Amino acid sequence: MRAVAGGQTRRNAIAQRTGLANDAGLRDKLARLVDLGYLTVRANVDAHPNEPISYAVADPAVRFHQRFVEPYLALLERADPLDVYSKAVAPHFGAHVGLEFERVASEAYERLRRRRNYPLVERWGRWEGRDRDRAPLEIDVIAPLVDGRVMTGAVKWNTRPAPIDIHFRHVAMLERAAAAGRSWAHAALQPDALGCLISQAAHCAGCIARKRRANGWMARSRTPSRVTEPRTATSASSP
Repeated sequence: MRAVAGGQTRRNAIAQRTGLANDAGLRDKLARLVDLGYLTVRANVDAHPNEPISYAVADPAVRFHQRFVEPYLALLERADPLDVYSKAVAPHFGAHVGLEFERVASEAYERLRRRRNYPLVERWGRWEGRDRDRAPLEIDVIAPLVDGRVMTGAVKWNTRPAPIDIHFRHVAMLERAAAAGRSWAHAALQPDALGCLISQAAHCAGCIARKRRANGWMARSRTPSRVTEPRTATSASSP
């Protein structure tokens, strides 16, 4: 559990961190933790049954405890907890909570969907891998819709307003994924596809209007007054 909470999410990395053999015994242990609800499986949206999978601690409180509390129990007994937080937790908290924010974002979408007439999502997914040039590639949101379209986007736990560049970087990543033969990326580049940006901070001044005009782009932040509705290519002008 501590290995997974600390970022060793693949079976080989878990074996190296824990000193266990990467064999059927470790696979059975991980499967048992999944069955008991302690771990969840994170697989690419288009993963085949024989592709490597990643694991994540299911409960966010347990994940935090395993990542930041358990390793520093002795230090917490003799040092000021605020000092431990500022030196051991704060520098890594953004990266740690970003993973959880992706789950919160999908839950928020489902809660707001009927009220704001958002399209119905068939399933939520993401994708991590490499493009045709072996460069790393990561898409936070890949959500096939019930109506046959695909919604993709970015989820950012940022402390500063999200710039419009996030949208264009996302489109560039979709183009790289499409060039690598990913069918969902081809679908996400169609004129009627939807995009979303879910940001912990507000969006930068002047960006919302530009996002509102971008084909298929939906932006959402924690600031209620800065929400743009889903737009499609048939109802939105070019950026």
